[in-house]
Amino acid sequence: MINYKKSVGNTTVEIKFSNVTELLEYESTQSPSNVKNLLANQFIKTDLNTLDLSVRANNMLISNKILTVGELCKLSMRDLLKMDGIGKKTANEIKDELKKIAIEL
Repeated sequence: MINYKKSVGNTTVEIKFSNVTELLEYESTQSPSNVKNLLANQFIKTDLNTLDLSVRANNMLISNKILTVGELCKLSMRDLLKMDGIGKKTANEIKDELKKIAIEL
């Protein structure tokens, strides 16, 4: 068993591989979107309250049924702007907060 840690910004994700071949195959398939999905999975159950969002931003995400950081970081900036009650200012606030934990929309 090989324990592999990948750091992106301030976040470290640990993955376990059964052999070196699996590890090398994984590394060869990594792209920015794969890393984003990996980070999303790391935060899948983390509550939005862990982010330092304004009450308005937090309430707008909840009203749009986005309840965890994992759900949020799977969205694009365009997805955010399409949501009811979220304009450019709120979307930028959310984007900036996600950057603090090394996730970009």
